[in-house]
Amino acid sequence: MMFNQVSHSTNRLTRYVPAALLALLLLLNLTPAQAAPAQVVPAPMTYTVTIGGDDTGNSTEGSLRDVVSRAMDNDMIVFAPSITHIILKSEITIMQSLTISGPGVTISGGSNNRVFTLKNSGITLSGLTIADGKAADGKANAKAEVLLVVRLASENNGNGGGVYNDKCSPTFLNCTFVNNTATNGGAMYNNGAGDTSSPVLVNCLFTGNSAISISQELIIPISKGSYSGVGGYGGAIYNDASNSGTSAPIITNCTFTKNTAGASGGSAIYNREGVDLTLNNSIVWDNIGSNGITNGNSSEEYSVPVSATLNINNSDVQELTSLTVTGTGNISSDPLFTSAIVFTLQDASPARNTGRDSFYDDITGAPTTDLGGLPRKNGQIDMGAFENTSSP
Repeated sequence: MMFNQVSHSTNRLTRYVPAALLALLLLLNLTPAQAAPAQVVPAPMTYTVTIGGDDTGNSTEGSLRDVVSRAMDNDMIVFAPSITHIILKSEITIMQSLTISGPGVTISGGSNNRVFTLKNSGITLSGLTIADGKAADGKANAKAEVLLVVRLASENNGNGGGVYNDKCSPTFLNCTFVNNTATNGGAMYNNGAGDTSSPVLVNCLFTGNSAISISQELIIPISKGSYSGVGGYGGAIYNDASNSGTSAPIITNCTFTKNTAGASGGSAIYNREGVDLTLNNSIVWDNIGSNGITNGNSSEEYSVPVSATLNINNSDVQELTSLTVTGTGNISSDPLFTSAIVFTLQDASPARNTGRDSFYDDITGAPTTDLGGLPRKNGQIDMGAFENTSSP
């Protein structure tokens, strides 16, 4: 539905006529029981983004920023076929329970600002690429394969370069997070401190994201195991359950590769304090700078408090032997990606046909296709975000 031709005020009025009628009945001295008005919930609406390219920072009609500001709980936002790339001038904060559905649309922070702050557990992002986000005081991320370029200010306190989940548990389906940067949680920061942040992620790719904290410019050659940067936790994701909070993300059929964290730890995922992480049918391989998955709240890379739980099943984790995990069916073998930049699986990959179907089948609303748009299952489900569709 093309909504941009309908005024904002008209939309609000028509959706709340039942509430206005109830107010009138009360003015006539009729109780709701006497008048027996029906409880009517406004019908969900679909908004279409019709303006792409560079965002002005204002709510220009038809822009993503505009339709987010107009949408209400349970509405859906889609994109006109011509819209493939949006560069935000400033981050967008979403308070409502919304679904934003690509597919094939990139939302970029332009390497200047975070992309989204989310504040509602009813939010679903589907088929989007979240790219080039930078948290406040975040840092430039790893570039290509040869050099790490770091340029930043002296104060380093940015969290969640791509998405900041603020005490909420959204859902991410078939999303890509690439080249986002922050001090903590290069692509995503799940803030459950004193509260709850337990997102669900399915068929997502995290690559080229970085968590770096340092107060000068460095150009550092990268080779696996030799990087010794300063600070930075959770190159892809930082889960925060501090202050007696809860962070229990459920990550299914996701791929984490070539993400970077400083010497502090968690080049893919960092779990602070009592995090309960579930990682199923996923791949964590060839991340840079520290152990791919790290638990703790100290600067010691392998500090694992008793309260942290890693429930990992049917996943390919490079540093598996250094972790204390519950779960079964895990391997630690080169997944044999198609190339250094294409993270589909070769036919000979040990991650083929080694996932567990039930982990995927039990997810409400799980996509029928993988991240590349191919059928999610070809025989027994594969590990990672991409399904190999050759004969099993």
